[in-house]
Amino acid sequence: MKSEMKVLPWVVQRVFEPTHVMDVMQGGMQGRDRTPISDALATFNDLPNSAYVPLPVVVSLFGISPATVWRWVSNGSLPQPKRFSRRATRWNVGELRAALNV
Repeated sequence: MKSEMKVLPWVVQRVFEPTHVMDVMQGGMQGRDRTPISDALATFNDLPNSAYVPLPVVVSLFGISPATVWRWVSNGSLPQPKRFSRRATRWNVGELRAALNV
């Protein structure tokens, strides 16, 4: 399945299949082999505070593992994500920016 990107006015959703877990953990590949994660990080500053990003972007943004993201959410170090559907959980960009500035 090819990567797809759906952009809605109030939420950024990215569906992708990383070639390797480390690609996600390291923020994706460079050059022509860029992943949606590296693209999302490259444009993170351009996203409105009302946009939402998926777990792999949060992982890359903070440089932590997915397990650590959920641990930080449970202890209050990261904001609670919003659940859009059974398989779509996203974090608000404005709340992530606030968490980065703390």
